[in-house]
Amino acid sequence: MKRVRKRRNDIRRDDRKAHGFVVSLTRRGRVASLRFFSDKKYGGREAAQAAAEEWRDEQLLALYPPVRIRRFHPTNKTGVMGVLLERYKVEGRAYQRYRVSWPDGHGGEERRSFSLSKYGPERAFALAAEARRAGILELEKRVRSRLAREVAERRRRPR
Repeated sequence: MKRVRKRRNDIRRDDRKAHGFVVSLTRRGRVASLRFFSDKKYGGREAAQAAAEEWRDEQLLALYPPVRIRRFHPTNKTGVMGVLLERYKVEGRAYQRYRVSWPDGHGGEERRSFSLSKYGPERAFALAAEARRAGILELEKRVRSRLAREVAERRRRPR
């Protein structure tokens, strides 16, 4: 069996039983969408490839964004991923704060912190957890809009 990967998520399959394109989309380690586009059914290789690309683009917009965000870590003691209780000293005086971080989508991370002496323990933790949730939602929106731009660009290109 001959398999050739041409574009992201597309595999060309040529063997004795089948000729066509296999499109497979995974999210969080599992296959979210899988479909085979036969040359025979679509009237040729180019038509099957065009149908596969169109279906892939629709599925990419419908699926949740491909963002790798940890949801749980076994050593996390706060119960919320990305939120940690930090103890620090300034001029010999001890303080505590909840520090929260999340990926920025460009290989770095964004951070905020909430002081226990300013907000109190419960409110500081709630603010930190909400900041993490809002940061992740913003990241997913940015990734989804970038994906939509890529799909629109692909559709504009002549074949």
